[in-house]
Amino acid sequence: MMEPKKQTPQPEILSAQDVMRILDISRNTFNKLWREGTIKVYRQGRKLYCLHSEIIDALKSQQAEA
Repeated sequence: MMEPKKQTPQPEILSAQDVMRILDISRNTFNKLWREGTIKVYRQGRKLYCLHSEIIDALKSQQAEA
């Protein structure tokens, strides 16, 4: 019997590059979403990070508005 595939959990902390890859957006679009306050971005030195749960919440709220 085949067992169902287990999905690997997404890490809670995502780099800006991870977010851009997951959402399939450019750096300019990422910066626009950040400036507009659509996604919350945290800084650690020069690196930018987002929380996976906040990205999901932002996407859900964007869908609800549309």
